[in-house]
Amino acid sequence: MGKRDRHRSPSSSSSEERGRRKSSKSSKQKQDKDKRKKQSKKPSRSESRSRSPPQSKSSRRKRDDRSRSPSVDEEARRRAKEARREQKYQEKLALKKAQRRAAESEHEKAERKRKAKMDGTAAHFGYTNDINPFGDSNLTEQFVWGKKKEKEGTADKLLTKREMREMQKKNIDEIEKVRKRRDDAEAEREEMDRLKAEESRLREQQQYGDWQKKEEQFHLKQASQRSKIRLVEGRDRPIDRLAKNVILFGEQDQGEGEVGIKYGGKGDVDVTGLEMELREPYKLFDGLTLEELEQLQTEILQYQELVGENGPNRDFWLSLGVVCDDKVAKAKELLGETEEGVATGGLHKTVIDDVTAKFENQTVEELAEQKTKIQDKLDSGEASVDTEFWEAVLKELHVFQAMARLRDVHQAMLEAQLEKLEEMRDSMKSKRASRAEGDEEEEEEEEEGKGPAIATTAADSSALAMGMLANEKSKGMGDEEERMDLADEVDMGGKTYWWHDKFRPRKPRYFNRVKTGYDWNKYNQTHYDHDNPPPKTVQGYKFNVFYPDLIDREDTPKYFLEKADHPGFAILRFHAGPPYEDIAFKIINREWEFGRKRGYRCVFERGVLSLYFNFKSLWYRK
Repeated sequence: MGKRDRHRSPSSSSSEERGRRKSSKSSKQKQDKDKRKKQSKKPSRSESRSRSPPQSKSSRRKRDDRSRSPSVDEEARRRAKEARREQKYQEKLALKKAQRRAAESEHEKAERKRKAKMDGTAAHFGYTNDINPFGDSNLTEQFVWGKKKEKEGTADKLLTKREMREMQKKNIDEIEKVRKRRDDAEAEREEMDRLKAEESRLREQQQYGDWQKKEEQFHLKQASQRSKIRLVEGRDRPIDRLAKNVILFGEQDQGEGEVGIKYGGKGDVDVTGLEMELREPYKLFDGLTLEELEQLQTEILQYQELVGENGPNRDFWLSLGVVCDDKVAKAKELLGETEEGVATGGLHKTVIDDVTAKFENQTVEELAEQKTKIQDKLDSGEASVDTEFWEAVLKELHVFQAMARLRDVHQAMLEAQLEKLEEMRDSMKSKRASRAEGDEEEEEEEEEGKGPAIATTAADSSALAMGMLANEKSKGMGDEEERMDLADEVDMGGKTYWWHDKFRPRKPRYFNRVKTGYDWNKYNQTHYDHDNPPPKTVQGYKFNVFYPDLIDREDTPKYFLEKADHPGFAILRFHAGPPYEDIAFKIINREWEFGRKRGYRCVFERGVLSLYFNFKSLWYRK
């Protein structure tokens, strides 16, 4: 460009500027005009949709994104804002952490790394200071065994990083082994607990079975006891009469002198004094009303449940149940509306009489044969067989079988009682013969002047007294007990009583024991030992005096302690009342122990007066 171009005048430059502005303005107006023309020529939306080519999925997705509601965009913007805020927060924390690490010393840096390592080790095992099986609140702190290092001479030795890692790995392995052993021990303990619980459960189950059996036996015994009491008091019921022979003869023997029962504080009740029931059990149902039969049916069922599957006399109670059910059914039929002349089971009364006459005297085996024949006839299926009739006969036969079993049981009880009575008779004969021989020998000795003084009365020779004496002898004696000699008995000198003219006096029988032992006082401890013990001394007595035939049972026997000729002895006298005389014994004169826990016992029970006592121990003080 020449100098002329560079050095234009201001007027020319301004005119050029105005021309450019004018041309640009006109061009802009022209563009706006063309744009309006194009808009006027633009088709409608429906026409454009119909004439426009099909759009792609991406274009439609972009259009849908543009047409979304403002709420979605706001949610996205909110999330983005929170993300940016979180990022800034993390960056701020990282910056503070970096600044803190830059400001810490080497010692603080090492301590931080050690603590992080220890926390990581504790976290590896799942332990913390608060939660660990050792109860250690300082678990994450490093433990340094200073004494061990001093002993090994490694207190001032610095370990390298490699040695530290190896030691740490070794400790972790050891902890893992200990932890595994502890887990195994815990599992073994749990298994042992499970086995113990299973064993305990089985034992309790077995004990429950035993308890249930004992409970059934207890209830059966109580039912028998109630029947005994009602029989003795004369207010027996039908069930008591049915169980009477079972109570007297069918139960296990209790031993001589132990047949009676005690109730109501009235002393002994001897059921052997009851008369046996001679009628067959099934005949006891005759004459009972329907209400009594139903009550009896319930009580028989209770006995059947108490006896159990293998209990004593089970066949007896089952047979009674069959007969009772038949009696109840027939009693209900008589009271109900039935056809005249028709009996239970569809049999006519005249036919019932014929069946009864045929079956009532047959044995169990014969009735079983009849049942087999009738059953074969029913199973044959012949058209000529009257099924309804023979089924009714079979039902009646079942009742007669129960009656036959009851008859056999009743006969067996009577035979057992007869044998028992014969044994008692033979025993009484032998006892009388032995007593007669003893009396002859005593008379001969007294005539020769070698025997004891003549007794005013004979000793009690009743069967009950002899049974009580035999029973007491069968108990035996302890290691430190001895039987009292006859020399300890004191002669009462022919004392007379006001009832001599009414009752024949008799001397009660007795079985006494002397309790002996060693007195380990200071002297005996010094001069004797267990291999060479000191002489035994009397430490107590046990008196058992028998009064089975006491007239007034309300007036219980008593004992009296009286003085003897020598101050070291005393006289113990027993007084009961008619028909028994007083009896006395010489004992050691020492102070008694009257405490129940010290061995004192004074009881009159089942015709036996029992007096047990021990002497007080003597303690010497300086």
